[in-house]
Amino acid sequence: MTIINPATEEIIQEVAEDTEASVREKYQAVKQGQPGWAALPVEERVGVIARFYEALDMEKETLAATLTAETGKPLQQSYNELNGPAIVSAGSWTIPPDGLRRNG
Repeated sequence: MTIINPATEEIIQEVAEDTEASVREKYQAVKQGQPGWAALPVEERVGVIARFYEALDMEKETLAATLTAETGKPLQQSYNELNGPAIVSAGSWTIPPDGLRRNG
């Protein structure tokens, strides 16, 4: 798959496309891993998601620039798109002794 800048038609990157078989393989891998994920205490699962957002934040400049180049949207809009999930999740959950709760 060729990813292009819609404003300049410059090729940004070539990436491999999934096939029906590769999607099926990925689905099976996720399906097999789900029981292990479900068996983890909720605190650990929340920690994994928090680390994902930390990793996303570390790459935010590169991701925003790529998103802007491939869609033509303003850079600030790309930052907003990347910040959205982290803002929603950061501090939105508490884990009292009786289970996970969403604040607000």
